[in-house]
Amino acid sequence: MLLDSSTGRIWQVHFAVSDSSFAGRLTLNEEAFAPPEAAHVGRFTLQETQNVFTFLLLDQDDGRVWQVQWSNEKDQRGVLRQLSAQIR
Repeated sequence: MLLDSSTGRIWQVHFAVSDSSFAGRLTLNEEAFAPPEAAHVGRFTLQETQNVFTFLLLDQDDGRVWQVQWSNEKDQRGVLRQLSAQIR
């Protein structure tokens, strides 16, 4: 995963050992979770879970949490749902 820690945007990164395999990055969320005036480095972090395909996106400023899913299948990857609302 590649995280823009200012905005919360995430990309799934692939590497390949052969020329016939896909290498590159796929966008998991197009829109930022913080407006430009509130974005700053370190606002968002990714937390691993026991499931290697699932991560938690944490907003360090207001406590929001999202479930993020990694997958090779387009319809099974992305930011799936918000798990908690804003605290402050």
